[in-house]
Amino acid sequence: MPRISKSPNELRKDIMEACIEVFNEKGLKFTMDDVAKSCHISKKTVYLIFEDKEQMVLSMLDYCFDAIKASEQKIYEDENLTTVEKIRKIMIILPDRYKEVDFSKVIDLKDNYPELYKRLSIRLESDWDKTIELIEKGIEEGVIRKISIPVLKATVSGAMESILGGSVLKKNKLSYTEALDGLMDIVMNGIAQ
Repeated sequence: MPRISKSPNELRKDIMEACIEVFNEKGLKFTMDDVAKSCHISKKTVYLIFEDKEQMVLSMLDYCFDAIKASEQKIYEDENLTTVEKIRKIMIILPDRYKEVDFSKVIDLKDNYPELYKRLSIRLESDWDKTIELIEKGIEEGVIRKISIPVLKATVSGAMESILGGSVLKKNKLSYTEALDGLMDIVMNGIAQ
């Protein structure tokens, strides 16, 4: 039977999914070999796509955030949701395939890969355009009280970074999803009329 080879983009996607899987199992202690075994490919093939583990983890972060942004767009366009429902869902969006990821392991980024942790912080603080637009729409509709959007953004970004970079998840045996739900309960009850 002839061997069907994958395109570099398909291979990259498979490696990203495997990277997420082994990260969930081992945290940042995973190896390139672990990823290769999970993908059923050689380590050499992994190195054709990624020059080192740091580049792979950086790509994994971007891959996850890109998936979050795609899910965010679907919520934004969903005409069956109210403005308040859209705000809540967008602010805590996590695609289903990432709901079981143990985000408490992200804390290791801070010490072992400070540049990657910085990138994570930047991603958490950026791409707020749709959320801000919805908050402004909610204020116009009278379903959100007038608030300082920059303060809200700083509060939520800081809280998310603290949840990911601190020991909140491990100490309290919370999943990232549970922590985000709790954060949004606090935030939305503070801004909804």
